[in-house]
Amino acid sequence: MIVVAGLIYTGIWYYLAGELNERVAAALLHANQNGVRANCEEPEIHGYPFRLGVRCRSVFYEDVKEGVSFRAEAAETAANIYNPQHVVVKVESPVTLMLPFLPQLNLRWKELGLSAQLDRPLPSRVSIAGSNIQLFPDDAEDGPVAQMSAGELHARQVEQDLELATTFHDLVITDGVAPNIPALEGRAMVLVNDGVSMLENRNLDLRGHKGQIEEMVIGVVGKKAAISLSGPMEVDRDGYLTGQLRIKVDDPVGTARILADVFPSAADPIRSATGMLTALGNATVELRIVRGNVFLGFIPLGTIPPI
Repeated sequence: MIVVAGLIYTGIWYYLAGELNERVAAALLHANQNGVRANCEEPEIHGYPFRLGVRCRSVFYEDVKEGVSFRAEAAETAANIYNPQHVVVKVESPVTLMLPFLPQLNLRWKELGLSAQLDRPLPSRVSIAGSNIQLFPDDAEDGPVAQMSAGELHARQVEQDLELATTFHDLVITDGVAPNIPALEGRAMVLVNDGVSMLENRNLDLRGHKGQIEEMVIGVVGKKAAISLSGPMEVDRDGYLTGQLRIKVDDPVGTARILADVFPSAADPIRSATGMLTALGNATVELRIVRGNVFLGFIPLGTIPPI
């Protein structure tokens, strides 16, 4: 009886494997249109007996319209037979990445995992977590331009809105990208209104959209200097930011000193704001952004260019 049950289960597994293989081929055929190219080299169904997934010798994705491309040496997906909607993905390091208005980049890591709860038309949840993540320019001769010891990114649908949460530790950015930035750590949670529709339409342009910074905390590793933000934001059709944020600064003097080093052109207004922040202690103050012009209370801090 046990042998018969095992044979039946094996037959079912291989039937599902065949179905998955056909779906992968159909999905790739459907994806390769309208300026999109996608490929899974030498797809192989794996996971017997308790899991089911696809292994690719290499993967490639390119969206000409969006100016995005992605290439990895190897990748595999897997899902438990009893919960096929929950998929885990493993991508081998390194990955070659192209984004709009940026040179080609190489991403490397020690560990990186991705999981998703599948739904239609988009996954209801996606999570990515990694350690010892490094970002290199294409030539990679001078070492990484940015790196962090650990980071996570989580996304979930909230009706038609998209909620994003992230944490990062020991983020280091080289002086060649932005000088005088100390090692940073932080967390953030942001709600993008109508973000699900943006993804469905493959339109990642934030212009004309609104959102909410539910929490954003950025601090300097090993120091008290930190900034906390929350409040609504929007981007107008010209790309200018407008928002009314609540801000709290820990160690105003130390934070102002660091900000003045990072943004020397705004050093004077930053120092002018330090006295007010010190007098307020741990109280929150209003940070207003009006079409890219930034004000802390009545003190102008500078401008943010269109995005």
